[in-house]
Amino acid sequence: MQQGSGRRAKISKNVESINAMRKFEAGTHKISNTATAQMEKRPRRQRRKQKKNRLWIHKINRKRPEFGIFHHLHPDLRKDERKFYSFFRMSEELFSILLDLVGQEISKQDTNYRKSITAEERLSICLRYLITGHSFTSLTFYYRVGLSTIHEIVKETTQALCNALQPRYMAVPSTDEWTKIAQDYNALAA
Repeated sequence: MQQGSGRRAKISKNVESINAMRKFEAGTHKISNTATAQMEKRPRRQRRKQKKNRLWIHKINRKRPEFGIFHHLHPDLRKDERKFYSFFRMSEELFSILLDLVGQEISKQDTNYRKSITAEERLSICLRYLITGHSFTSLTFYYRVGLSTIHEIVKETTQALCNALQPRYMAVPSTDEWTKIAQDYNALAA
């Protein structure tokens, strides 16, 4: 109960300060001492201390090479074709073909601060999402990659797959093909 009342007190103080600022801007200078104290800017050092320290790579995700599903399961799956097919719903050969098609587009460069996620791992994450429909959160823990990183990987990799596969398998029909389609449709409609 006290937390709720504490929140209400904070909200009412914020409303008071907003109202005080509006009165100040309107030209009526009857501002209370608490409102002026709230309007004062805090020194930069105090503001920095109040910010939540965020990590570039979370502690859990730093152990990706040791405990991530890709680094442990993927090499074993490559040894057993049936298990590989069961996990990815495609043969290892087809996986390699897809990797060749989109590998350059989805690969990232290593930096001095961290190693990038390989194109093979990116494709694995994206395919696992498309195959199973697991949430991004569950993929985060399976692959030990950040949530926003999973989101970007899936978005970029699906776009790369569409760019590579669409011209081959969903090509825009030529004029002759459109004419034949129209004739077949007209024959059905008559």
